[in-house]
Amino acid sequence: MPVGGGWESYLAFNERYEPNADVWHAFETPVTGQWRNLGLAATDVCLYAIGGWGGDYLAVNEEYQALFRVFIPASP
Repeated sequence: MPVGGGWESYLAFNERYEPNADVWHAFETPVTGQWRNLGLAATDVCLYAIGGWGGDYLAVNEEYQALFRVFIPASP
C-alpha cells in the first residue's frame, strides 16, 4: 500500500479506498507539502505514521485510531 505523497505538487489531503463500495474518500493530511518515506506501525486498533521527508527530515509521530471497541455488559 503506498503511503505519503507530494512528490510533484502540493499535498492538501489524502485518500482512502473503501473496497466494498469501490470508492475513494478524501481526508485531511497532518503534513502539507511533501510527506514521503515515512514509517508505519500498527497495533490492534491504531496506526502510527512516524518521521519521513518533507524537504528535510520530519519529527512527526501521528496516531490514527482505526477501530473502536465498545463493551456492553450482559444484563442479568
